Amino acid sequence: METLKKLWKGELSLVLTFWVFGVVISLILRLLFYYINQNYIWFTIKFGSYPLYFLYGVSLIYSLFIWVAIWRSSNKYKGSQFWAAVAKLMVILGALHTFVDYKTGILSRLLSQENNLRQQLRDEVNNLNKGLPTKLDENTELYKITLDKNSISYYFRLVNLNTNQSSYLKNTLNNANKTATTNIINSVCNNNDITKLFEQDIDLYYHYENEGIEIFNIHITKNDCP
Repeated sequence: METLKKLWKGELSLVLTFWVFGVVISLILRLLFYYINQNYIWFTIKFGSYPLYFLYGVSLIYSLFIWVAIWRSSNKYKGSQFWAAVAKLMVILGALHTFVDYKTGILSRLLSQENNLRQQLRDEVNNLNKGLPTKLDENTELYKITLDKNSISYYFRLVNLNTNQSSYLKNTLNNANKTATTNIINSVCNNNDITKLFEQDIDLYYHYENEGIEIFNIHITKNDCP
């Protein structure tokens, strides 16, 4: 901690500040992000986008920190002012390079990848809606799917229920809700294509209605799948 304080105040030697903290560590970070950038699809599928945003944020904060440290160390440098000026020039060039990375590097690709995934989902939902309504079984019909920013909602209605079935459903609504929730969770968690949606922080909603009245509203998140 004391070393960090001295580094921040520019009290460490310019050689140590520039070459070790400025060049070597920054190079390690750039190599790490180059590897992630080359395999960003695998990383986003495996870990999701947020850990990568976090790493990018840490890298950016470190860059800002070390630029200040180098600049302050250059101001206190007792040797040739030529080397102090070179160090400051490298800080300026490093800042410009980081700005270019912000526009074309991993953060841009992550945002682009996320937008592409959302667009693919939007297109898929639109295509599915063209084929609706459709009967899933004798008494269940899927009639609408909607996509919001962080959720997909499926809308079902119960059809062709006779008087006895409707009466039984109304009298056992809580048990029916629990049974439906359990069955949906099992179905969702065993479907790899659906669980990939959770990695993009998308929740699922299943709405059931009978005679125009919503009777179930089942909310499924990644926490429901062990």
